[in-house]
Amino acid sequence: MYKIWSWYLEIYTSEECLPYVKPENTAVNNDEELKDEVDKLKKKIEELKKRNEQQKEKVDSSKKQERQSRSRKYQQTHDLSEEETREIIDQQLRDAGWEANTKKLNNNKNKNKTLPKKGKRMAIAEWVLSNGKRADYALFEGLNLVGVVEAKEWGKDIPGDLTQAKEYAKLITKDPDVYNLVVKDDATYKVPFIYSTNGRPYIRQYKSKSGIWYLDTRNLNNHAKPLQAWHSPDDLKLKLSAKPEKEANEDLKNESMLSFANRYYQVEAIRAVENAIIDGKKRILLQMATGTGKTRTAIALMYHLLKAKKARRILYLVDRNSLGRQTEDTLKNLKVDATSIADIYGVKALSGGKVEKDTKIHIATVQSMISRLFSGINNDESVTVGTYDFIIVDEAHRGYALDRDMREGDERIYDEQDYVSQYRRVIDFFDATSIAMTATPAKHTVEIFGSPIYSYSYRQAVLDGWLIDHDTPYVFKTELSENGINFEVNEDVTVYDSEKNTISTETLDENMNFDVSQFNRRVIANDFNRVIAEKLTEYIDPTDEMAGKTLIFAVTDKHADDFVIALKDAYEKAGIPVPDDAIQKITGQTYEYGQAIKNFKNETYPNIVVTVDLLTTGIDVPEITNIVFLRQVRSRILYEQMIGRATRPCEKIQKDHFNIYDAVGIYDKMKSVSNMNMVVKDPNHNLDYYVNKTNPLDYEDEADYETYREDLLATIQRKIKRIPEDKLSEFCDFAKINSTNEWTQSIKNMSKEELSQEMPKIAKLASFKYNDAKMIISDKEDRFKNVDRSYGDSGKKPEDYLESFNQYIQNNQNELLGLEIIKTRPQDLSLSELKEIVLTLSQYGYNERDLQNAWKKVKGEQTAASIISFIRQAMMTTDRLEDHEAMVNRAMNKVYGMTEWTVMQRKWLDKIAKQLKQNEVLGKNAQQAFDTIPAFKSNGGYNRVNKLLDGKADEIIKIINENLYA
Repeated sequence: MYKIWSWYLEIYTSEECLPYVKPENTAVNNDEELKDEVDKLKKKIEELKKRNEQQKEKVDSSKKQERQSRSRKYQQTHDLSEEETREIIDQQLRDAGWEANTKKLNNNKNKNKTLPKKGKRMAIAEWVLSNGKRADYALFEGLNLVGVVEAKEWGKDIPGDLTQAKEYAKLITKDPDVYNLVVKDDATYKVPFIYSTNGRPYIRQYKSKSGIWYLDTRNLNNHAKPLQAWHSPDDLKLKLSAKPEKEANEDLKNESMLSFANRYYQVEAIRAVENAIIDGKKRILLQMATGTGKTRTAIALMYHLLKAKKARRILYLVDRNSLGRQTEDTLKNLKVDATSIADIYGVKALSGGKVEKDTKIHIATVQSMISRLFSGINNDESVTVGTYDFIIVDEAHRGYALDRDMREGDERIYDEQDYVSQYRRVIDFFDATSIAMTATPAKHTVEIFGSPIYSYSYRQAVLDGWLIDHDTPYVFKTELSENGINFEVNEDVTVYDSEKNTISTETLDENMNFDVSQFNRRVIANDFNRVIAEKLTEYIDPTDEMAGKTLIFAVTDKHADDFVIALKDAYEKAGIPVPDDAIQKITGQTYEYGQAIKNFKNETYPNIVVTVDLLTTGIDVPEITNIVFLRQVRSRILYEQMIGRATRPCEKIQKDHFNIYDAVGIYDKMKSVSNMNMVVKDPNHNLDYYVNKTNPLDYEDEADYETYREDLLATIQRKIKRIPEDKLSEFCDFAKINSTNEWTQSIKNMSKEELSQEMPKIAKLASFKYNDAKMIISDKEDRFKNVDRSYGDSGKKPEDYLESFNQYIQNNQNELLGLEIIKTRPQDLSLSELKEIVLTLSQYGYNERDLQNAWKKVKGEQTAASIISFIRQAMMTTDRLEDHEAMVNRAMNKVYGMTEWTVMQRKWLDKIAKQLKQNEVLGKNAQQAFDTIPAFKSNGGYNRVNKLLDGKADEIIKIINENLYA
């Protein structure tokens, strides 16, 4: 008590702490005197309470820091004595389930000569060793000697003194009349578990001076590690009953993969984690893109660990109750040999009550575990450091400020650093291997778990066909979003007080300006909401099930409510009847939001949902085809989680892409740091383009070829997603492949030659027709300005894009090989020269499709002009463009009129016309054209074509070249 009093005086007062004086007269003569003394003390306490209330001060942060500093200095200068330290350690051992009392349970012959007893779990102090030395404690589970402890003074470093405990473990000798050894006779250490501690609570930043350092001596490659509490007797008993490590590792290696997690990357991920476990890693990070089956992968991993008896019990840790319920449902649905995983091993959601030791998989939120372990209110004695062998941490990136609207768990942790530190405390508490899973590792995630041992990215998943790519975002711009909302000094404004829920009028004493990032956060922008809602009605039809569902991210719960109203009003104004349940808000404030989420996933309505943060992580609704941003976020992780809600494929609606509608400019802000930008560089290039206008063999640079192959593969995956199953089976029969998945996997690594051989199959796939999912395109006042879709790699406006293209061509006509030929004698341009020009232009962000779209936007006229026409137009500084097809038809009409061609010759001329439309040029002469272009070369080249055309091949090519750009 004196220690506490002296600490209080030094930290909170300026009073001098006098030396301790032992009371001389502690005897109380009778009960009446004792009662009088108690009454006096109670009266004194009441007086002190009143004085405290009168003098109560508001402690600012600097005062708190000063007190913390003084407290640290006090700890450094006031170490506990050895006797006081032992009292603390005794209590810690008792808390873990051991009988401990240094003074009474003591093996010293000069004291009690305590010995172990059957049915008792004792920590016997001063255990005498064979050389006369004494171990500070020996731990006995009945008559079994299971551990020795080296206790240090309060301020001493701990890890180095494990060496002393190791020596004690070697000095233990057989004494079957008193106790049993539980290790093999030839074991180096005669005790399986050794500990060293100075009694101080574990502090990660000072781990060498705190915690309970522990070593499992049964494997000489094991390393010591700090624990936050003592193993219970049951913990050590279970460790000793576990399957031998080598045997369990071998069984783990030989486990076969389960059908519900057998995609190649899931298999690789599971094997990578298992190998890391076998190698002894205690912190493991697995990175898998949202929607690629992290939960199934985790469940398959848990099944392997439990079946191989590598794990006795596993904790599945989530940050939201909804994710816990989702995981529990999945465990009940996934089966092995017709029996669910939940039925095989037992699953317990730790929503309250004691831990069920017979169940093997426990699911809990971080918040509830913090309450169980550290709150001091609901401390659960059934949860010990050895309760779990493994912890699976789902959505391990979490650590940014949590949604204040959430009503989950027993704790509300809103400060990021507090959340991370508490989150880490849960991981650090258990003597377990921790496996973290996330799509978006944060800095703190890597600090806790290390770098990912295996990664499967969004880009790779799109190329593999497991996830969906998005189209170029629709960027909505309004006058207010462009110019901001501005108020002038002395202007009367209406003010909403969210805390008091009142509205009042105030006069501004300064100018106030708000940009779009502050809309509905610091200024309620009702007209901005109205304008955006009205524009969305032109693109999204909530009554069309085949058009998919929409998820809208609002700023606050109030903003979500406001936008639901604005959206319903907008559809009514547009004359589009929409059921009231079709548009809903789902946040933590929503009544039974768990059921609302299930309805969004499984029912027709709601079809449009407005949320804040609640649906950013781990919620699986494959039908989402539209993401709408009404708020900016600064976290790349949160942004990618938002995007990730729409990446899952959905056969029900034949989903092949999703749309992003950006009203606040977030896409451009995040583009430079996000890993989830568009995979297909130009979604306007469909599969027909690749079949008819490209050739893998034309790519000499390997990097360019790899980019081409990735774009082609992503386009193939888009096509496959839109084709019904019966049609896909028909294609597989034609292509002589087992499955489209197996075929697309093989394309990923094909050489140019191999991919060239696959082009007939790709052409067949391109020819399949189907019924495509219906996608409908379409108090300061705000007005809608335009929908922006960027042009080129740098996102230019259309007029700027055309101007920069013209400028580039004019500045480089003497530098870029072939430009002068296009200007003065296009008939002499070879196909290889054209492709070199096209490749160079694409590297600077210029391509035929974007030029055509920009021309339409600026000139108000559709064009199918070729890249050559655009180049000639730029070099000759005219506004004249001619459609490439019209130019080809003009040239071919001259050829068709040369003579009376036979039916077979006419077919060959049509082939020439087709190749000309696809390639834009054929070559300087017939020999070059027919011996270079694969479609002709593979059919006998110049000699055969010339023969079929009665020796007129040279004349035909000459006429084409003279008339094409006439």
